[in-house]
Amino acid sequence: MTNEQLIDQIYAAFASGDFDGFRALLSDDMVATINGTLPHSGRYESADAFMDAPRTVGQNWPNFSLTPTRKFASGAHVFVQCDATADGLHAEFLHMWKVENGKVVEFYAYDDSQKMAASMK
Repeated sequence: MTNEQLIDQIYAAFASGDFDGFRALLSDDMVATINGTLPHSGRYESADAFMDAPRTVGQNWPNFSLTPTRKFASGAHVFVQCDATADGLHAEFLHMWKVENGKVVEFYAYDDSQKMAASMK
């Protein structure tokens, strides 16, 4: 499986609510950063800690969904531009994923936290 295919599986797992499948694609010691001051923002030092973020997004943004629109891979990195929608939200996000040995070891979310804050329930 290519790095791009692995990241495609993550977005598919998120969309279907398969958080166990999502977690299985992450290295135990991955590091994730979500910018901003939102409830799920911060730096996560393990996959288990990070999984709280995607699980709780729907609580603050009902009907939240991500639709990947562009993808670029360079070496271990995969960059994904997404349309993010929810009740009262339409924004574009950019996510950076780093994959090593078939698992995500790093994630950085360049989300539009201003639009997210304005639409938070």
